[in-house]
Amino acid sequence: MGLLIKHQVENRIYEVGAQAFTRGLLYMSGNEANQDRDYDLALAEKCFEALKTRRSDDRVIQDLLKEKDLPTYANGKFPQLRKVSLESELYTPYLKLLNFIATFFSRNISGVDEAWQLAVDPNPAMSRLRSQYTGKALRRDFFDTHDNPPNFSRFHDQHAELKPDICLILNQSEGAAEPLSNFHWKDIKVPIEIKRQEDLDNDTVVQAARHAQAVLMEQFDRKFAFGVTLTQTDCRVFHWDTVGSHVTEAIDIHKDPVLFFWTMGRLATMTPIELGYDDHFSNAGRVLSYQALTTTLTIHESKVRQFFDHRPPPPGVESNPSECPSDPPPLVLELDTSDFLFESRDVLFNRATRVWQGFVVENTNPWTTGASRVVKQNWADDARPNEGYFYQLAKGIPGIVQISRMEECDYTSDYHTRVDDKDVIGLLDAIKASREETQDAANTAECYLERVLLRFVFEQGGRPLNKARNGVEVLEAVVQWVEALIALDKVGIVHRDISFGNLLPKLDGSVEGGQAKIIDLGLAHLKPKSGDEQLSEKPREALQCPATTGEEKTPDIFRSEQAHHHVTGTLPFIACELLEQLRANVSSEGRIPHGLHYDVESIFWVVLYLCMRFGGDTVQPWALRAVATLCSLDIDAVASQKDSIMRRFPKLLHIGGDFASLGPFLEEFARYIEKRDDINQPIDALKVRDLAVKHRDILKQVGVDDAVILPSAQPRGPPKSLENSRGSSLKRTYSVRESEWRMSNVEDEVRLQNEDEGLETPSKKRRLNEAGPLEFSTSNRNLV
Repeated sequence: MGLLIKHQVENRIYEVGAQAFTRGLLYMSGNEANQDRDYDLALAEKCFEALKTRRSDDRVIQDLLKEKDLPTYANGKFPQLRKVSLESELYTPYLKLLNFIATFFSRNISGVDEAWQLAVDPNPAMSRLRSQYTGKALRRDFFDTHDNPPNFSRFHDQHAELKPDICLILNQSEGAAEPLSNFHWKDIKVPIEIKRQEDLDNDTVVQAARHAQAVLMEQFDRKFAFGVTLTQTDCRVFHWDTVGSHVTEAIDIHKDPVLFFWTMGRLATMTPIELGYDDHFSNAGRVLSYQALTTTLTIHESKVRQFFDHRPPPPGVESNPSECPSDPPPLVLELDTSDFLFESRDVLFNRATRVWQGFVVENTNPWTTGASRVVKQNWADDARPNEGYFYQLAKGIPGIVQISRMEECDYTSDYHTRVDDKDVIGLLDAIKASREETQDAANTAECYLERVLLRFVFEQGGRPLNKARNGVEVLEAVVQWVEALIALDKVGIVHRDISFGNLLPKLDGSVEGGQAKIIDLGLAHLKPKSGDEQLSEKPREALQCPATTGEEKTPDIFRSEQAHHHVTGTLPFIACELLEQLRANVSSEGRIPHGLHYDVESIFWVVLYLCMRFGGDTVQPWALRAVATLCSLDIDAVASQKDSIMRRFPKLLHIGGDFASLGPFLEEFARYIEKRDDINQPIDALKVRDLAVKHRDILKQVGVDDAVILPSAQPRGPPKSLENSRGSSLKRTYSVRESEWRMSNVEDEVRLQNEDEGLETPSKKRRLNEAGPLEFSTSNRNLV
């Protein structure tokens, strides 16, 4: 996990002047924010003076000043923070100092507690049932969490070892002196990592990034997060969002204690919205980890346009938060937040897609809900065409899920433009990638994309593919998926991300009829017209990028982790030819544009993945090994595995498992792909549809309900008969040409047998050597 995060943060963290960071990223825009900055800075001076002189007119503050472990300040330093031999010796003095600052600020700033009122269930009936959730305003205190690591609601296995040293935690305790029995990442507002050494090294940055990732995973209502690193001498504050991170230059807490007090006091007294919580969600940022409350999401309706046209304001002009449209009235949905339909994982800087099941709230008292809806939220590249625009063009296509509402909610540029370019020092040295590690590091580092937060409401579309009942239902869905892709092609849209999660069988698999669906047009493009190769990409104006020498940069450096201008997709399902382009590192100008036939091929890999990954205990061992490789981050390994499958397509007849009846379809599909490849012709979508129809009708005719067609103990060869689930011999035979079941020659038979046993054959070794060594190349994973 650490290696993956390390790669993600390389060339994505900008160092910013400390005062500029505090003024720009810890406050909202506007005149009121300017007044708050000035007031808080003066308050920091008073707080430091009280600590230094050990005097205060406030009795509570005076009591804190008497505490034994609260650091003193003398001769230009905090002695208790300098004379330590172990990192753990810094925990207590820092904990006391941070809570002193937080208490001083909170007692001198009005309105803070009002923003942190205890969460109330929006459903009045449930609110009465949950009356035990009562009390005063929620507290925000710093706690020592090093020896009591926070718990997770999800992802326990991947992140259980995360141990931030101190955290600002939301709680109901009477004071920080009364430790909580346990902690939870959902309650953490700011995680803090403490190190004894003065230099900010690579490992510390990776730890801080993992803490931010944990916060953003557990807190679905949060748009960005803050984090802090402390040493004996320095403090740094991070701002993390879906694009990258900004971090302060080192604040010397001994030489500039007022700035340190200001920054930490501000973090401790920010409102939920200022800490990155989205008030479209009910009780945003105020639901404690042990509370089980109804969650509602309010969605306004934005005008659907092809491009977002959101550009940062000129230098010196502050941006304003996005305003929600008031007409038509907003839609309120009750969300099922206990289980996401889909959620992006393990990638810190990405689209952060989340999908929920929701129900329209028709009345609040009494609480009544109506139609079921699917809600999708993601941070899209704001230079790409609007996903909602593609749904608008695809309106009326039966196989494409229909959108009922879309909202543009927020923009990362609203945060970033609060820091002036002149205050950006440059890329953080501790996490800079060398040119040897990434050839275009300089370009990708100099300027990165901006994102727009989008929410879509869809009519109920389907159910997960792994819930398909049998091969007949899957093949019926294949027919409808191909027809939907053909219909998209006719209106000029290429989907470009056909994957397991984006193909849904019909909503009720037990009912005749119904419609399978394709979802997620987030990476779709319009097919270029003649003489218009950039139809789907709105040209950017040359923009001044931070941390450059002053020259203007061309639009091609504005790239996301998705190589969306020419080829994209999800790695296990990308068409072989497109994957080879990525493997060979073909330049953008030389790549073949994504087309309909590549999306149709992706359906093959999705169905194969279903058979291998969800086929149960009787799936053949070679298939289990193959699916593990297809899910690898190594593009070379994935490409080689796909090549092996396509060269040995007769093995697909032996796939076994719960979806074994799909083996003949996959075998003939693979043979067709190889045949078209041999003559350098693209796949014909209509022929693939007809192929699926043929195999669907055969399965219907013989009544096969996914019986094992070729058990591993059965000799390879054409089947004489099939048995149904009750064991009786079927009267009809699944008629397949003998040549389709027979290996081409004895050498192939031996090779297949050796591979099933994990042995290497000369021909296999030769092909792998021709393809080049298999190397772990996570940098390429971001291209797909």
